Amino acid sequence: SLSHLESLCLENNQFTGMAASYLPATLREIDLHSNSLAFDVAIVADGLHSIESIDISGNDAYGTIPPSIGNLSNLRTLELKQCNIQGSIPSTIGNLSQLCK
Repeated sequence: SLSHLESLCLENNQFTGMAASYLPATLREIDLHSNSLAFDVAIVADGLHSIESIDISGNDAYGTIPPSIGNLSNLRTLELKQCNIQGSIPSTIGNLSQLCK
């Protein structure tokens, strides 16, 4: 069980395939940059109410940034570069008053 996991840092590996569609709600930091993981970007925005840092850059993330991203009130860092994310940035991103990067 990963029910107490607060930090998941697996950056700069050669992981491929589909990333898990379940992330524990206790996560404060997720860093998966520079892999080849495929996943819908919505999984990192939905259900992670305590998250402070998200870095999924350099992966095969797809989909659109969901409006629920604006509910992540503790989010300070959001790195999405070099992904296959499409669509527009939702206006709710303006609710992220702690966001600095």
